Amino acid sequence: MYYGLGKMFWVQVVSGDEDRAHLVREGDAVLFERGYHPNVATPGVGMKFIWIMSADPRDRNLSVEVHPEYKDMPMGQTHLTTR
Repeated sequence: MYYGLGKMFWVQVVSGDEDRAHLVREGDAVLFERGYHPNVATPGVGMKFIWIMSADPRDRNLSVEVHPEYKDMPMGQTHLTTR
C-alpha cells in the first residue's frame, strides 16, 4: 500500500511474463507474484509503501534479486539481503 503521496502519484512497473505499468495514488495497492517491480515517484515525493511478502514458511526466502541490467547501480540503504 502506498502512502504519504498526497495529491501526487507514482508509477509502479511490474516486469515478468508481461510488462505492466500502474499509476498509483494514496492508498492504492499493487499485487505481483514474481518478477521485477521498479517504481518511480513524481518530483518532491518520497517513496513510502508497505511491502508485504508471503510464502510457505518451509520455502520462504526473503532475499531480493536485483535485475542484471541494474546490479551495479547504487541501491541506497536497505535492510534487505540481495543475491
